[in-house]
Amino acid sequence: MSFNEWLFLILSIVWLMEFLIFKGQRESEKSHSSERKSYYLILFAITITVMASLSFRELSFFTIENASFTWLSLFIYGVGIFLRYWSMLTLKQQFTRHVEVSADKKLVSHGPYRYMRHPLYTALFVIMIGLSSYLASWTGLLITLILVLPALLFRIKLEEGMLTEALGKNYDEWKQQRWILVPWIY
Repeated sequence: MSFNEWLFLILSIVWLMEFLIFKGQRESEKSHSSERKSYYLILFAITITVMASLSFRELSFFTIENASFTWLSLFIYGVGIFLRYWSMLTLKQQFTRHVEVSADKKLVSHGPYRYMRHPLYTALFVIMIGLSSYLASWTGLLITLILVLPALLFRIKLEEGMLTEALGKNYDEWKQQRWILVPWIY
């Protein structure tokens, strides 16, 4: 295996370790069914993206052939993983894999949450861009834009509605000071 393949493997293991290291709180019965559906929608979109990227790479169909692009892809992939871990570490005990809010939880305003409302979703989007790019798949990049991004935006809309309902004016003031996904852009 080449150095970049080893690096990709190591980054992928680090990303997947997230599920062992950051289990988050258990889902309560109060969890909304639309929120659970949004979780599975994101999972489905990611699965389709990875499968399509791998398949089209193996078929050499609609692929990106550029060695420099491979290194850029690994960098993007690594940045996404770093942002994901940083966001989870910042949230500490408040991190969950499902959307659950209550009036007693405090809004986090440091780390990546100083600039973004949803750095975990930003990180996931960046990871998928990096992964699809590394797999040399224009199709994967396209599917990331067509499936993953809308799934993330759908979940953001649900989450922000729940936060506004639970925290009211505090959340409205907090969100006015932050970008949704990408600082200075959106």
